[in-house]
Amino acid sequence: DQTQCEVHVVDALDGVSNWDGKADAWYLDGFAPSKNETMWSAELMEAVADHTSDNGTFATYTAAGWVRRNLEAAGFAVEKIPGHGTKREMIRGQLLRL
Repeated sequence: DQTQCEVHVVDALDGVSNWDGKADAWYLDGFAPSKNETMWSAELMEAVADHTSDNGTFATYTAAGWVRRNLEAAGFAVEKIPGHGTKREMIRGQLLRL
């Protein structure tokens, strides 16, 4: 197996929507949802799901309820887990393709 990391410096929704690849794992770090709502929009989470491999995963330090709901609506099974450092909680999940 080969591990590859790509960094794209573009508008998130445009970048993900126009990308022709599929990710096995996402680290979603759009800063605090209260400070950067567009990084956690339902539309962007749907685009992330569309570009996720079957059973692909994500992790993020946020645990905001509306972020969890947007990810679930996009097709991810989401679980809240203990956070790292000063973060009390975080979420992670896996895309469930039917």
